[in-house]
Amino acid sequence: MVPLRLDTESKTGRFGVSRNVSASGMLLRTRSRFTLGDRIGLTFRFTSDANDRRLDGKIVRLERDQGDDAGIFPRQVAVQFDARHAEIEPLLVEASTRQRDAFGLSFN
Repeated sequence: MVPLRLDTESKTGRFGVSRNVSASGMLLRTRSRFTLGDRIGLTFRFTSDANDRRLDGKIVRLERDQGDDAGIFPRQVAVQFDARHAEIEPLLVEASTRQRDAFGLSFN
């Protein structure tokens, strides 16, 4: 789980966290409501000393997050990236592992 800044044309500075990621897209959790087909920018950082990284894409699926019993991130948003980014998946997995280990957390 990596924190994300979410920006569309009509909504900027929204917040979410990654759930699943691949070279071609990402499933994320958020409190914000978006529209199917919206263009979206995802901004994140792999480490505290790295520069922000932004990936752009299109929202291809919206659904309620049935696994969010606490209601913190009640929505899931699937984003298809504009281009494949084979380097992203292992970096996000590494960042998630570091967070889990540092805070003793368990992510589903």
